[in-house]
Amino acid sequence: MDLYLQEIQKIIKQNFQFIRNWNNEIQVIDSMDTTFLITKKNFVIIGINSVNEFLLESIISLYYKKYFDLLLKETGFETYIKHELLKVERVIMENHDGTYRGFSSMIWQLIWNIIWIWRIEKFIEHDFKWNISLFKEKLNEINKFRNSLGHSSEYYFRNNGKINFDINKIEEYILILENWLIDLSTSYYNSMDELLDFRYSTLTKFPDVSK
Repeated sequence: MDLYLQEIQKIIKQNFQFIRNWNNEIQVIDSMDTTFLITKKNFVIIGINSVNEFLLESIISLYYKKYFDLLLKETGFETYIKHELLKVERVIMENHDGTYRGFSSMIWQLIWNIIWIWRIEKFIEHDFKWNISLFKEKLNEINKFRNSLGHSSEYYFRNNGKINFDINKIEEYILILENWLIDLSTSYYNSMDELLDFRYSTLTKFPDVSK
């Protein structure tokens, strides 16, 4: 399990590097065509939302994969583990939401004990070192833009003033999203470690999040 944080951080950075590469490739095209410039903006928004969705899924799925690999080595319960992993993969596959709501929904579908669900959610919000509300808001904002665009430029023409997204500041957007998602993966790891590591049988390690 120790390798989880290293691997998920590598995945997060790699995927946002894809956005950087795409943006750099588009920038070298010298064009005054308005449609092209708008399409570029749309493309970047759609790409960032897709990366957000994939990474929220990866934070959860990679943890379970690592955990079940460890459990298989310790117990040899191959049939049980394959069955449980298939349930995880089904939940991940059925997610089509790049917002925190989608991340939370996957947690709720995968953990059946209502007490643990609430404690994991509260632990993450307590442990998250950035502004969790702003993080959720930005994910929602990007997802809303992506859904409104519909892979066309028409929405931009009609609502240009409402889209507060500067394509010249892509690096700023990517950097903060990287930081947020890396911290989310750390908080998720810490909370799940308490739940799934059977060496610990009490809730005493959780911070007091009731206040």
